[in-house]
Amino acid sequence: MSKLFERFNSLVKYAIASLLVAIPLYPKFPAIRIPGTYVSVRLEDFLLAVVALVALIRFWPELKGWLKDDIERAIIIFLGVGALSLVSAIFLTKSTSPFIGILHWVRRIEYFAPFFIGLFFFRKKKEETLEFFLKVLMLVLVAIFIYGVGQRYFNWPVIITQNEEFSKGIALRWIPGSHINSTFAGHYDLATFLVYLLPVFVGFYFFSNLELKPENGNGKV
Repeated sequence: MSKLFERFNSLVKYAIASLLVAIPLYPKFPAIRIPGTYVSVRLEDFLLAVVALVALIRFWPELKGWLKDDIERAIIIFLGVGALSLVSAIFLTKSTSPFIGILHWVRRIEYFAPFFIGLFFFRKKKEETLEFFLKVLMLVLVAIFIYGVGQRYFNWPVIITQNEEFSKGIALRWIPGSHINSTFAGHYDLATFLVYLLPVFVGFYFFSNLELKPENGNGKV
């Protein structure tokens, strides 16, 4: 049984890495159009669903004991309140269609799925895998900057989701006077990703280069 868990741990590890690569880097091409809205189901949504299923199978025996922290209970309560709001909107106020309402609620679950996957995984494999994921994120950042330069100076295409027409998967290109779009992701998604990560890696850079140099031979700095 322990060997089986180790194999699942390895599978979950590389599944998380695939999310770290695919979500910020894969262009936002629509896979399935949703009638009544310009939000589409994309291939990364299917990838996230598969990764979540794999993680659920791995952590299911330990799930009950891990849903005792305040932040986990708060998220569950939030989703429960969302479900009640959905029921009210469909049956009481009749202000939304069941199809759109359910998809909207499921999207909230999708947003929290990576949090729970990472939370459960790092509780078991924190020290062993942190360096691996940091290296993956560094490679992702390098790819992002390369594509940003290519978009600005080499006319590389970009897919954004800023409005209904753009969200159809139309390839756009930089024109003089416009801004650099968020290369692979939506018009703000990747910008948020960079705002979160860049300070972390800048801090890591200075921390890793910090050296204690003794002065006057007394060991003080």
